[in-house]
Amino acid sequence: MQCLTTSIHLRKPGEFDAFNSAHPFDWTAHEREHAVEYLTKVVATTSAIADPQTYAELVTDTYFIPVAMPYQVGTPAAFSMGGVNSRSLSDNVYDILMTRVTNRPISAGIDPQLPPKAFPYVNAPHRRSDISPVISRS
Repeated sequence: MQCLTTSIHLRKPGEFDAFNSAHPFDWTAHEREHAVEYLTKVVATTSAIADPQTYAELVTDTYFIPVAMPYQVGTPAAFSMGGVNSRSLSDNVYDILMTRVTNRPISAGIDPQLPPKAFPYVNAPHRRSDISPVISRS
């Protein structure tokens, strides 16, 4: 998940390299500051939320921070619009994260599938033709 989230908001020269060379516990505050700043701008331009900064802080604290995904033992894993309790193999993390970031429904058109029950436990990759465009270019 960190790879996706950092590619969203680490845009200034050298930030991505500094992030990758730091210990995870050393970049949390820095990461949060940049994520909130970037998401505030995104939300302010993509939705009618009255307080984009507060929304950006909530999304950042729920989906980008902390370093490790939380999990409540004995409950179903889920990465959802309602929050993060680890994630199941069939959660559509991209759509959920992009919808939360923009506060608008975003769908890449991919239906997550449970992996096979036999080795190698990995689904076949999606073909480009299986994925509908997120933004129409016409």
